Amino acid sequence: GLSGSCVIENGKVININYIYSLNFRIAREIIGCSQDALKEIINFEQETIYNTLIVSPPGCGKTTILRDLIRYLSTGIKEYRFKAVNVGIVDERGEIAALFRGTPQNDIGTKVDILENVSKSIGMKMLVRSLAPRVVVADEIGSVEDIEAINYAVCSGVKGIFTSHGSNMQDLTLNPVTKSLISLRSEERRVG
Repeated sequence: GLSGSCVIENGKVININYIYSLNFRIAREIIGCSQDALKEIINFEQETIYNTLIVSPPGCGKTTILRDLIRYLSTGIKEYRFKAVNVGIVDERGEIAALFRGTPQNDIGTKVDILENVSKSIGMKMLVRSLAPRVVVADEIGSVEDIEAINYAVCSGVKGIFTSHGSNMQDLTLNPVTKSLISLRSEERRVG
């Protein structure tokens, strides 16, 4: 990330001049970090995955937990006799799988389809229409279009696991975008 003086053209940022600071975010894996959340997200007796929204402030590990959840879901969990499922990932900024020439650099399991460098709203619809995922995953839900795509996926019979910024439920209800997601009742679990 960069901070500095933004150059605006036609109401959009096209460049940043006079750089003030740089922020380097280095993706890292923590294998097993989502184990405590698994029982909240998967009903092992009914072999059901709950629609889930993972919430925390920036920099607290939402993406790291999401990546580990994907690995469990797409590989299976022997101790619970949970069979691997097809997981579709919309990796808008390349932070989940970290594809390099089409190969994930992070361990995200085996039964995954990844769309990288595409908006979440377009990618989710593409996954549902052409790749038949059982679960769709996207990081940092933040626009009305994202919510519409989530609704499309969930109404198509696909489960979803998503992340969003916030400190608590009140933050989610104060944000008009996440409030609309909550009002849809498409999420069955909130992990924070």
